Amino acid sequence: MVSPQRTGLIAGLVVSGFGLASVYHLATGKFLIGRFGIQTSMVIFGVAFLIVVSILSQLLVNPPAGYKPWVPASGAGGRRSRPRPKVDYSWSEMMKTPQFYLLWIMYVFAAGAGLMIISKLAKIVQVQAGIQAGFWFVALLAIGNASGRIVAGFFSDKIGRTVTCFRYSSSKRCSCLAAVRVGPSPLRDSSRSCFGFNYGANLSLFPSATKDYFGLKNFGVNYGLVFTAWGVGGLVLPIVSGRCMT
Repeated sequence: MVSPQRTGLIAGLVVSGFGLASVYHLATGKFLIGRFGIQTSMVIFGVAFLIVVSILSQLLVNPPAGYKPWVPASGAGGRRSRPRPKVDYSWSEMMKTPQFYLLWIMYVFAAGAGLMIISKLAKIVQVQAGIQAGFWFVALLAIGNASGRIVAGFFSDKIGRTVTCFRYSSSKRCSCLAAVRVGPSPLRDSSRSCFGFNYGANLSLFPSATKDYFGLKNFGVNYGLVFTAWGVGGLVLPIVSGRCMT
């Protein structure tokens, strides 16, 4: 069984495939649409996903009855202390705490900043890189997105969620400035991958922080409520950025 001290890294490994999906989906989708059209391509994707997910789900095994996560002695491993809940919060109890609203607001801005860039990706490619370079632009963003989830999860287990989140947020701000202020150069090109790197960190940091503060027993519904911030950020910030561009 996996130690709860490594939940950030495990979460990052699991969701890294989500980050890389845009690379193979872009190439595969372009091929299928060109050969079969949009409707048939969507059917092919749907059937393929159904088969793959159904087969792989059979390999999952539930923990034995009565299983409890192993918790090391205080200070073991030299890791900085992280908040450990004395109880497992229900969703209603969680929503009465200030930590929930702080996490939620942070998530709105952290996720919304990345979704804001993705929603304008076609225009950014056209203006900065040219349509011919579009695939490489998306590939750089996706590779950074996937690797950011793993690296952020690893470091959040080592140095804590708060410190890792602060460092990633600072790096994201620098990436945004480099993408806008710096002219055509390797620095601007690398900022695209770096931005994806920082954006991907959200999907390992915030689930782990939710577990730290509110426990594992009701983690599914609790993180579901925290994750609503993703949708709000994805709706509000792209609209705001679009208004600023007009």
